Amino acid sequence: MEPDNEIEFRVDEQYENEKGLFTVIAIHRDEMVIRWENGEEIQTDIELQRNIQTRRRWEKARRAEKTKASQKGSAKSNQDAQAFDGFQASDFKSTAAGTKWRGRNQLGRPVARKLAAEGLGFNSWAISNKSEVHWLDRERRQLMGADASARFFVRLDKKELMYGLCVPRPKGPAVAPPDWEVFSKWFARDENQRRVQILAAENELAIYDQARPALALVPFEGGWHLHEGNLQQIDQKAAAFMAGVPDTGTASLEVARKVEKSAAVARGKDIVEDISALFLLLMPLYRAATMGYGVV
Repeated sequence: MEPDNEIEFRVDEQYENEKGLFTVIAIHRDEMVIRWENGEEIQTDIELQRNIQTRRRWEKARRAEKTKASQKGSAKSNQDAQAFDGFQASDFKSTAAGTKWRGRNQLGRPVARKLAAEGLGFNSWAISNKSEVHWLDRERRQLMGADASARFFVRLDKKELMYGLCVPRPKGPAVAPPDWEVFSKWFARDENQRRVQILAAENELAIYDQARPALALVPFEGGWHLHEGNLQQIDQKAAAFMAGVPDTGTASLEVARKVEKSAAVARGKDIVEDISALFLLLMPLYRAATMGYGVV
């Protein structure tokens, strides 16, 4: 700790140490007489008081540096945590590199707040190295595990935005968790397939399978069309499509909406409302998978 410059005490001038403000009353060679504001006087070593003043200057400078660094850190934190303002064209990629939208302080939090109205403790989790975010009930995720739980999701690739409800199918029947089994039973009932068909038709949804990305089950009046590339088959059974999802451990059934890149970017921050509104519409399906509503 080196002083910036030599401190010279002068008679009748004020200084400060740990005890408070004092005035120099007299100086005698290497010592001086000082008086504090309460009237107390002492004779003290000049070099001792000089060292105290030097240390106090140094500590003051250090505090100023720390405050400045803290303010910079807070500014950076606030910048990183600023509200989600919509997808950027650069977000549309297969990896998460260079993207911010996946953070809980970005898209995660406002969507989770909308879902909180359902009385469940939803939170968001960004998927490692993927341009994808999942929303799950925290307690259920802890109980069932992230991979086995039904969840809401948002996924980007180079061309489009996809979002909706995902029900994962585990590998092998012996390890099948309740979500897939319960939803399969619920979905096998004709009235529930009809319910999903109406919901999909009214909200531009289709049913997808991650293991068979070329396939899509698209609703039409009174039934479903199976799309495979440019091929189309009429009057497909949605439950049969679900049964065809392979038990690879990575496959899932997804009831979702796709939006082209340009349209998604143009929506700006209003895309939060689009996503949240669809998740709430799909909440009965989520409850069917996670709570067995409607299963007999």
